[in-house]
Amino acid sequence: ERLCFSLAAGLIPFWLAPLLLARVGILRPIWLLATVMPLAALAIVWSRRRLILLFRGIEWQGNDWVTAAIGLLLCIYFLHTLLPAMFFDGLAYHLAVPNQYLITGKLLFIPFAQGANYPMGAEFLALYGLAAGDDGALKKINFLFLLLLVVFVGTVLSRDRKGRFAQLILLASPLTGFLATLEFIDLPL
Repeated sequence: ERLCFSLAAGLIPFWLAPLLLARVGILRPIWLLATVMPLAALAIVWSRRRLILLFRGIEWQGNDWVTAAIGLLLCIYFLHTLLPAMFFDGLAYHLAVPNQYLITGKLLFIPFAQGANYPMGAEFLALYGLAAGDDGALKKINFLFLLLLVVFVGTVLSRDRKGRFAQLILLASPLTGFLATLEFIDLPL
């Protein structure tokens, strides 16, 4: 549990960096990508031990049909994140507003999108992908939070086989797959 929460909390500096750059008025792709490199190096060094513990704690059972179904669903969801953005809400708000911030280089009032001036969390994480030219970055962030949720459910219920079945039920839920592979922000919330 502590590991999953610390990995999710480790994304906070990646959220604050574009916010601070936008506040100063220098939110440009080159500055954003230059900021993410030292942050990523620091995050890898800081969480290396925890990630090793995470992967050692997962019991990989290749001959188990539940594990195979979990792996299949995760692969299907990941492939879906590679598709271009297609829903109106994601295109008109979740991706358009951060893209406007990148174009202008600062935070600004956007009158054409309802709710565009609310605090943004996952959208600021998607700025890195938008700066690199990937409009599917928000989908990949949602998929990352799905992985954290699956690992969390598995570790909480890992005392017996209930953890694997709970992970499968979570992944087989249509709403989970829908939210994890689209450009919405409901799953990270």
